[in-house]
Amino acid sequence: MMHTRQLFQCFIVMVFGWATFAHAEPKLLEPEQAFQVKVRQRHNDNVTAHFTIADNYYLYRDRMRIAVKDTPGVVIQSVHFPAGIMKQDPNFGRMEIYKNAVAVNIVLKRPAGTQKVTLVIDYQGCEEKTGVCYPPMQKALMLTLKD
Repeated sequence: MMHTRQLFQCFIVMVFGWATFAHAEPKLLEPEQAFQVKVRQRHNDNVTAHFTIADNYYLYRDRMRIAVKDTPGVVIQSVHFPAGIMKQDPNFGRMEIYKNAVAVNIVLKRPAGTQKVTLVIDYQGCEEKTGVCYPPMQKALMLTLKD
């Protein structure tokens, strides 16, 4: 009798343990950890925005925007996004995405002597395994340019 009771208790513990494990959701990274962005000057008025993207995460190409803020006379002449990977996204359909890392090249036009520039970068990404997408994010980054 005692043996059957112990087996039953063991069975109940295993079932509840399995149910808890089966329904546990993976822990998502904070947006700043999943998608890190830095800007640096490459040469004269050429700047690179470099995104480091965590494993199992991706950024949408069409959700990236770069603008100049609070820097009179400085404008963006061009932005070059490299080719990404095409993905059939459950939320948005066929989308171009970036995984792991991407470098976006930016060409500025600035008045002589202007050294401080603030770039505002908008982006949005998702975690691939769960399909959870983060809300659109925005980051303002100040850069001191050399002549």
